[in-house]
Amino acid sequence: MPQQVLQETDANYIGLNSRLDPSNLQPGFAQEAYNVRLQRGTAQPRKGCKRLTDSSMNSEYMVGSGVFTNASGQDNIVLVYKDGIQLYNTEVTPPTSPVGIKISFPSQVIGSTTYYRDIDEGGTVDIVQALDRLYIFRGQETEKRYGTGGTNTTAALDISHAAVDVGNSVTVTATWINSSLATYAIGDEVTIFNITDNQHPSFNNSYLVTSVNSTSFTFVYTNNTNANINAANHVYACVVKVKPPLIWDGVSASVSFAPQTSIIDNVQGTLASGSVPPSDFGFYFQSRLVCKVSNDRIVVSDIFSDLFDFQLNNFKINLGGNDSIVGILPWIENQFLIFMKRSIWIAYVETTAYGSGGDTSPGANSSVTIVTTQVGCLSRKSIIAAGQFVFFLSGKGVHVLTPQLDLKLLGNTVPLSEPIDNFFDNVNYSAASNSVASYYDNRFFIALPVGNSTRPNNVLVYNTLNQNWESIDTYPVTQNGSLYIDNYAICQYGNQRRQFILTNFQGAGTFGGIFLTEEYPNSQYNLYGDQFNISTGTPTLPFFLPAILNSGAPSLFTIDARIRSREYTFGNTNQKRFSRGEYQFNNSPGDVVWIVARTHDPDIQETVMEYTFSGSNAGDSTLRPRIALRGACMDMEVQFKSGRPALKSGTIYAIVANRNMVSNE
Repeated sequence: MPQQVLQETDANYIGLNSRLDPSNLQPGFAQEAYNVRLQRGTAQPRKGCKRLTDSSMNSEYMVGSGVFTNASGQDNIVLVYKDGIQLYNTEVTPPTSPVGIKISFPSQVIGSTTYYRDIDEGGTVDIVQALDRLYIFRGQETEKRYGTGGTNTTAALDISHAAVDVGNSVTVTATWINSSLATYAIGDEVTIFNITDNQHPSFNNSYLVTSVNSTSFTFVYTNNTNANINAANHVYACVVKVKPPLIWDGVSASVSFAPQTSIIDNVQGTLASGSVPPSDFGFYFQSRLVCKVSNDRIVVSDIFSDLFDFQLNNFKINLGGNDSIVGILPWIENQFLIFMKRSIWIAYVETTAYGSGGDTSPGANSSVTIVTTQVGCLSRKSIIAAGQFVFFLSGKGVHVLTPQLDLKLLGNTVPLSEPIDNFFDNVNYSAASNSVASYYDNRFFIALPVGNSTRPNNVLVYNTLNQNWESIDTYPVTQNGSLYIDNYAICQYGNQRRQFILTNFQGAGTFGGIFLTEEYPNSQYNLYGDQFNISTGTPTLPFFLPAILNSGAPSLFTIDARIRSREYTFGNTNQKRFSRGEYQFNNSPGDVVWIVARTHDPDIQETVMEYTFSGSNAGDSTLRPRIALRGACMDMEVQFKSGRPALKSGTIYAIVANRNMVSNE
């Protein structure tokens, strides 16, 4: 009598779940998925990255990046170096090089050396476009302030200088009242404040230190007032070492710095309005510039202005909670979300005063209220709004905030990343603040540092249409660096919005640059994979024929795309004989797939098919690998070795061993 043949099928691939035991997964869920896209029920390798920049900039040290829209409405990716910026116009048609000239930061020649108002390696950097200008933030005030007032008993410095006429410069000597405070070096940026002498209020500003000794330091002051200034002795002042924000007007060949005429908590005389303060980051919201100036404080500019009233326009968040602000996200109806390490808040700015003059401070009904104290945020750049949802990285994984009917936000205690919770066991949480995220093509991408890496090197992909995690993306790793995801940018490219990966280059021999995602394969030239460094030729070993040798293009790295199914148990744990599989693909000539079978109890792994699709079976094809293995259950892995064949369904056939024969009669 015939034996009964059992079968199990995955006919619609909808998600990744690596936390559950694979034998408990529902049809359509994979236990592993790397570098694939699950769309319209099929599983297909992701497209590769196209390198847009050459190696000519690799001698620079890149510390950050962002996006700026010029006066013509064109998107530009801003590459931030230690001592300047460079713009890459994504709307200039290749192959014309769209990289602009380097725009230097403010500098001063001291002796034979040029000192820049620079950004330290590994230092804080953030860029914001507001008021038709680009603001470059270089960190909030963290150094100790010396002095508290403008008298010989409260000040830190005794200032003296020669007379200086309008438009001329003079060297100012700042003598420490207590010489043990002498801690500065040539080229340091210092802000002089609390000068109360009537003739010298304009000295309140930021300067580069030009010389130092055991009792004093000097800086250069330029008289930009409307009157000559007499020589002075014993003018008292306070000082702090801090990097004020830099400002580029979008046109000039150089960058300026935000004057520090008044600083937070130190209002000199009637000078209540200060310029953009030193900040870790900022954003433009309801025609106001909002800046983080301390771990629990943000300040808000006047409307249509970058002047700040530090007495009125500020918010203190969770004061006394020893929490710290991580990031801020504009929300709705004059509200913005404030993410701290252990809590989330929502701030409301009442905009009752409009105009460019007079009192334009937030209204009296402005407020800060709590959203949740159950979770916080680890990375500012992981905070992404996608429609009504807000994604962010917490210490428990990826969370999402969802609005209710009254538009109030609710924080779910169960992470969105719970189905792939085991992935976070390998995340380097000491560098998790470097994580970045993006929302593109109905997908949430979050790049995290995994293993020993301190820079994001793996990407989790959440498909908002399937409402499931889709893939773990990996990128090339070489001796000359790796394709790290230091930032994402969404810009216009051609006739559509595209996503770019920005990888910092850090000196000669390390490859970084701008990479256009979801670009290759290019079937016209048989190009499949990720372009990364500049090498002697492509493709790199191993590669699959057909392929074209190219000596001038960047190296092309094969994408390790694969999907591993759930474990097929056929409803029981009995021993089974697995006879064959049946896989349906939509393919092109030259596509290559390998199919690997893994049985459990006993544990055996075997590659059951290596197949190259030919011209005769282009389009839809069915592969029927012979398995011939025994076990209690098994899973199958499809490895996409070349091309982008789409896996439409997979079926496994088995016979339960040592069971009573069943007759159809």
